Amino acid sequence: MSRKIFDPENLIKMREEAGFTQEELASRLGCSRETVNYIENRKQGTIKKLEIPLVNKWWSVCRLKVSENSRLEFVQTLIDYFNIEEVLKNKYKK
Repeated sequence: MSRKIFDPENLIKMREEAGFTQEELASRLGCSRETVNYIENRKQGTIKKLEIPLVNKWWSVCRLKVSENSRLEFVQTLIDYFNIEEVLKNKYKK
């Protein structure tokens, strides 16, 4: 089974659409600009180390400033990455 890699494209899109520089977003997230840069440039292991808490903060900071389409795309990315549909199917099988 191949290991999934988190695609940061939606995170980048949300940051840019919300009008934040990497430094501004990092300040709001409580991390360094380098961390935001590493995530956006798929630096191996960065998103894995910070995964849920940082993605949750990123969402919280940007979601009110981005379009509904961007929010839906981001949610779909999370559903796909964490295989949520399959988990729910398995959980509620008859």
